[in-house]
Amino acid sequence: MSARSVAAFPELFSEGYTALVERYGAVASEIGAQQFSEWANELGIRAQVVTAAGVDPVRAAARSRWALTQSNQAGNLSVLVDELVRQPYRSTIADSAVSSGAGWARVPRSAHPCAFCSMLASRGAVYHSASSAGGFGGKKYHGDCGCEPVLVRGPEDFPAGYNPDDLYDAYRLAR
Repeated sequence: MSARSVAAFPELFSEGYTALVERYGAVASEIGAQQFSEWANELGIRAQVVTAAGVDPVRAAARSRWALTQSNQAGNLSVLVDELVRQPYRSTIADSAVSSGAGWARVPRSAHPCAFCSMLASRGAVYHSASSAGGFGGKKYHGDCGCEPVLVRGPEDFPAGYNPDDLYDAYRLAR
């Protein structure tokens, strides 16, 4: 590989990475729209689906270039692709829930969520806006996060195994 090729690698990689994130983010958004429609139908809520846009390509490119400067390039890129591809799914569900007049809960899908996710999930189905449901600044989930928004009318609609009180206890212990 020539010196010129090596110098161009970050930009070329970033372009391919961004295309990957955009393509699979769009698929994730469509899956979110289908999932929301199914949940709304099951709960008897009239669905108003709002399909979220994919990730900003400039942001995705910048973040991939940053990851290439770190010692754990593959690990950082993996966490970033996880975050950026899942975000349109989460945003579609959040925006659709708000548009449909329902609430949603942040539900961890891993057995051991981080303390921050435990705290947010322990609130139950209290999220009524996209900005209040997604962490700092709205619609934000960290990489390697297994949380998903779940559409609910109230506690009777919580998924099996989701107990906000247990999550709050886990958060208090971590704090």
